[in-house]
Amino acid sequence: MFSVVSLTLLKFQLAPSVSAIGNIGGASVTEGSVSKLQIPWHELKKHPTCFQLLSWHTRVSKFSGRDEEMAKLQKWAESDDAISVQFVIGDGGVGKSRLAAEFGKSLIESEWSAGFVDLRNVSAFEMNKAGTLLIIDYPEEHGKPVEDLLADLAKLSHDKVDRLRVLFLTRQEMSVWDDVVSRAKAEDIIETVPVQIGPLEAVSAHKLYCSTLELAAKELDFNPPPLSEEALDAWMGQSPENKRALFIMAAAVHSVLHPKEELVTFSGAEIMNALSKRELDRLNNASKEIGASEAALARLLAMGAIAGRMHITRIEELVAQKDLKLGFSSKEDLEEMLQTTGILNDRAVHAPTPDILAAAFTVNVLSKRPETAPEVIWAALEQDVKGGLERLSRLAYDAEFVLGMLEHRMSHWLADVFRDNLERCKQVEGIMNEDYLPLTLNNAAVAVFETLLAHAKDDKTRALLLNNLSESLSDVGDLAGALKIIKEAVEITKKLYEDNPARYAPILAGSLNNLSLKLSSTGDKDGALSAIEEAVELYRKLNKGNTVRYAPILAGSLNNLSLKLSSTGDKDGALSAI
Repeated sequence: MFSVVSLTLLKFQLAPSVSAIGNIGGASVTEGSVSKLQIPWHELKKHPTCFQLLSWHTRVSKFSGRDEEMAKLQKWAESDDAISVQFVIGDGGVGKSRLAAEFGKSLIESEWSAGFVDLRNVSAFEMNKAGTLLIIDYPEEHGKPVEDLLADLAKLSHDKVDRLRVLFLTRQEMSVWDDVVSRAKAEDIIETVPVQIGPLEAVSAHKLYCSTLELAAKELDFNPPPLSEEALDAWMGQSPENKRALFIMAAAVHSVLHPKEELVTFSGAEIMNALSKRELDRLNNASKEIGASEAALARLLAMGAIAGRMHITRIEELVAQKDLKLGFSSKEDLEEMLQTTGILNDRAVHAPTPDILAAAFTVNVLSKRPETAPEVIWAALEQDVKGGLERLSRLAYDAEFVLGMLEHRMSHWLADVFRDNLERCKQVEGIMNEDYLPLTLNNAAVAVFETLLAHAKDDKTRALLLNNLSESLSDVGDLAGALKIIKEAVEITKKLYEDNPARYAPILAGSLNNLSLKLSSTGDKDGALSAIEEAVELYRKLNKGNTVRYAPILAGSLNNLSLKLSSTGDKDGALSAI
């Protein structure tokens, strides 16, 4: 795994400013294996694609409007703490990565070592005396490695480190990370107040638009008309997503490509969809030029968006699977062919960025042959199921909730990936049981638990799966279905409890607690109260035998009991319960 960050003093001289090396992955370190941390800026290629024009890596727009966030990060970096971890939190497309990259650049100018780190790869990097900044994008894709990293950071001897800073860029609120931090025992190194990043104010948004417009016009050889600050501000006010930095840049690129069309007639979501279709057309033409089927390259890039990275050897394996119908005649000379199209870099197809444009692109590609979408998705997921599900859930969220692409839904295709496929469901059962399951995985969770339930071999397994299925049905809004299922779970568990109270009391108590919640959600206050009273009685008995384990659960159940008593008008009982 990619589990440890170990710091050792250098035994050889790399540079006067270097004080140590950091090693992610635990591999042995030699002088030749140590590299400098990097901010991955990319040169803008001739005839750039929409992906390239909108990627933060190419710095198409001027960076402005983030003085407050930069000041907060600078204060954090210069603090006296030897080791500190900070989170930057914001929606997709607001500019988290660009902010971190520009901050890293400013530290490098002050003789820091700073750059992005991929927790999937073993790496050894220089740590400078002035300080070291590690930037980790999308930590939610790397649950266990992030926990291991935090645990190792918490154990480091602070007197041997010269200002080590770790910056996580995430869409998740801090509460989602509480359990990870607690398990890693890293509370002392975490900044409890994250840096929140939101929409740009009008003046900075206009600068962003104009700088993007100027460079895109130069690269694409168009001359679009200018747009006033007032007109852009009015457009931004049409919908929330229009205020995100990425959508403002997309509006500028769209104006360059369609100079005769008025910006105000299009929403940001419509612009993003149009740009994704332009990319699809471009790749379809490239596919024809290399003798592949029309959508072959686009389908491969869509799979890269889900997989994160697909090496050429994996691509060759998938091309050989005729059932997938990827559209390449054979795997012979495939690598050379893909290199000529520009889709292959470092012998791999990488996820296109930015994510929101990639989401629109992926849906538009897969919707051309929706009947094959589930198997194409599974082929992309198969080698890194957990990471792939995290990426796909993010793409699905962007497509369905940010862009409103509801005719064809990745979340529904994903459910079809697992429906009635027992082996696949077994692989992801643990993932679907996790707290804070992304919203766009809930339909898949229903399919997984329904499939596993159909193959359950004993009543205990059935009871547990029924509980999980009830929760998942509730999460997708099927309250009636959730209530029906949890009632069945309680009925089965009560029979098991009668035969073996010691073994099944915890399961029955949990089922009754869930039943109470479902009854409450359907308006049955009396039924909800009865169920939670039974659950509390069981938890009280369990607490007497194991206070450490059951005291927190009992406290939660008493809180639920108090709420149910209050809802039935028993104020005194509600007060007594808590």
